[in-house]
Amino acid sequence: MNGIPLSCYHICYDEQTKKSCPSDFIPLFHGNEYPDFKEIFPIISCLSERTWRENEFIGFFSPKFAQKTGFSPRHISDALSKYGEANSVILFTSFWESAAYWLNPWEQAEYSNPGVLETSQILADRAGFTIDLMSACVTLDKAVFSHFLIAGKSFWDEWLRITKIYLELISSSKTFAEATTNYRDSTHAIHPFIIERVPTMINMVSNFSSVQFMDLIYASPDLDKKKHLFEMNQFKREFNINKTRRALDQYWEYRLLFGRSGDIFTQTAQHFLRDREIKVNYRQVSIS
Repeated sequence: MNGIPLSCYHICYDEQTKKSCPSDFIPLFHGNEYPDFKEIFPIISCLSERTWRENEFIGFFSPKFAQKTGFSPRHISDALSKYGEANSVILFTSFWESAAYWLNPWEQAEYSNPGVLETSQILADRAGFTIDLMSACVTLDKAVFSHFLIAGKSFWDEWLRITKIYLELISSSKTFAEATTNYRDSTHAIHPFIIERVPTMINMVSNFSSVQFMDLIYASPDLDKKKHLFEMNQFKREFNINKTRRALDQYWEYRLLFGRSGDIFTQTAQHFLRDREIKVNYRQVSIS
């Protein structure tokens, strides 16, 4: 261990989830006073009240962290030892396949949870970010779901700033406050889907260095079946670095080849594919 201080909070909803708190985690009780916001308010309260240690990393994890990612508290400590000196943010995203496959988490949300993209763009504008979320090209080293990450104080200060802007937005507008979206064939408040993408937004526009912890993913026995996802992520990375049109074309070639038909009808896909001729040409890839 490299000596970097680490505090991980386990969000508890009831006695059962409190009992499931790993011994290395700190219980953070969620009283469910605002069920439409899930764990947002416990995180805000903790960040607003806690005293930070020098160079400390902290993270907030739901009881489903291990189930969704396969990671344990030991993996978080290992990741901090491996990446903490060179990075400000370490990601443990669930559904890494989705993060690699979709152009960005807002396209993925708009496919599954309509309305997230439009409201997230309003939030980005209010936060002072000059970014088009519809066409943003987001790689695995920037994308995260469910707040499965650890980061230092500067990152969480920015998260707190943006989240408070969102709360001000919905407190001043009944339309925003009552906004809903579809999720698993039922209707839910849209707010958690907006806020869980705030860390990705921060990673995209800030100077924070971020990295995805991939050790268990690389060790998966069925990794060969997912090589195209690593290639898609690489095309996105090449585009972000070099801004070459061909890299983005190649990403969309793979989307057309490996995707489902409905994926091409997202707003993002139509924006890019309109008036373009994309030739699908799959190549075998290696994973490093």
